[in-house]
Amino acid sequence: MRPTTVTGSGSSTRHWVGTWTSVQDTAKVQLSSGSPATVNGQTLRIPAHVSIGTDDSNGVRIHLSNAMGATPVTFDAASVAVQDPTAGGATAAAAPTPLTFGGSASVTIPAGGDVTSDQVTLPVAQQATVLVSLQVHGSMSAMPDHAMAQTPVWISNTANSTADAPATNYTQTTYTGLPYLSGIDVTTPATAPTGSLVLYGDQSVNGDTAPADGQHHLNDAITKALVADLNGDNSVDYGVLNAGTNSSSLSNNLLPQITNSTTPTNALNPLDRNVLAQGNVRTVLISTGTADLLNCPSTSDADTCATHVENGLASLNSQLNSYYTDDSQISDGQNSPLAIYFATIPPFTAAHSGTTAQEAARKEVNDYLRNNFQGQVIDFAAAVSTDGTTVDAADLINGNPSDTYYAALASEYLKDTAPNTVSIAPNLIVPLTTGSDTPADDWEAATDGTDSNGDNPFTTVGSATFSSDGPGAVNAAPAQRPSTATPDSLRATTPPSTPSTTTPSPPG
Repeated sequence: MRPTTVTGSGSSTRHWVGTWTSVQDTAKVQLSSGSPATVNGQTLRIPAHVSIGTDDSNGVRIHLSNAMGATPVTFDAASVAVQDPTAGGATAAAAPTPLTFGGSASVTIPAGGDVTSDQVTLPVAQQATVLVSLQVHGSMSAMPDHAMAQTPVWISNTANSTADAPATNYTQTTYTGLPYLSGIDVTTPATAPTGSLVLYGDQSVNGDTAPADGQHHLNDAITKALVADLNGDNSVDYGVLNAGTNSSSLSNNLLPQITNSTTPTNALNPLDRNVLAQGNVRTVLISTGTADLLNCPSTSDADTCATHVENGLASLNSQLNSYYTDDSQISDGQNSPLAIYFATIPPFTAAHSGTTAQEAARKEVNDYLRNNFQGQVIDFAAAVSTDGTTVDAADLINGNPSDTYYAALASEYLKDTAPNTVSIAPNLIVPLTTGSDTPADDWEAATDGTDSNGDNPFTTVGSATFSSDGPGAVNAAPAQRPSTATPDSLRATTPPSTPSTTTPSPPG
């Protein structure tokens, strides 16, 4: 059962959005030596580099998962804190806030299960690092985790250190994965609720070769790019969530196995758990297929390899298009489709080079995406390759993607999701109280229709103002809506029901 994005009622109503996530994909955390990690009554302290911050109500809730676990796990205590930005590491900026689960300080998660904490009050700034501390009950010889997390984890030398602000009782582990912590949600304004972008994919999303500080995955690069965007207001206006997995093998099943149809209407695991269960998901960016191509048998020709990936991507599109968000927090009976993007597959790197047939198949898949999903394509291949065949040397370190590689992908995401480029702007939500949508791709009109950020090019050039109930707004009566788009409809657009075939109206 998915956690609801709206809790409470009246003045206590809270709207939730995911700000960070981690996908469980293996059953055992490993040490750098390759041995399984164990814990015996100790406290784990896990950092999470968030995207969007809390609103004025400062609500935070934590998601824990035992999805890949073979046995139940009990946490005797848990807490959450903001990391001290100066000291870093396992040091909290203030005394951690205790977490409860249904009012209890302890919680047991069955094998295959998940749990969401009760809400706590904790101011969290955008791009802050949050520390989640979990005291594990008894001995655990196998902890399910997100492998290749490129994130440090600390363990205590005493039993319950969840209340410790200093890092004195913590030692950094050599874990290569991230156990138990699966997500963090924050509250978002009731008058302008925002949603999340979920990045679903393989190595490029997961950041297998990123620095091991937990702050250099693709979601971090996109968040950083949103803040630095000259057309924006230096804020992160929607959650950016990383649902990537290490998929050098096919065990993670990122592409669905085709059975009776290439266009199924149900979203099966892992898509349902990893994407649709995220906090108020509105946009999905799919970047996968590399591992499938590299694992295509050498006896297969390019067409065979490409068709397998193309069918899998079409299946993902069908499943996600069958899902509609529940927007009852905005208007009774209103539903919205997800905005779905597909990333082209970048050239193979020297560390994972492909055969001639596999390279030809990669280009076929990219052509398929451009031809069949117009208005939904983010051109990752072009972002990191000048010639279309090899990754630019400046984006590699020792043959593997570097920070500049992920920064280039993030820049491409911003460029390709600009107005009039994609069918649906990212994170489209239309609260009736404001009459305009809330994505942060370019600019936002204030409630009174003015350009409060001063960065709308129409306002700058023509001293124009925009009314939230004007003829181009979604709240306008049908008779008032013009047959051609006006400038204010650049931001107030009703999402089309079929993103793969609908293109946006040009600005007037």
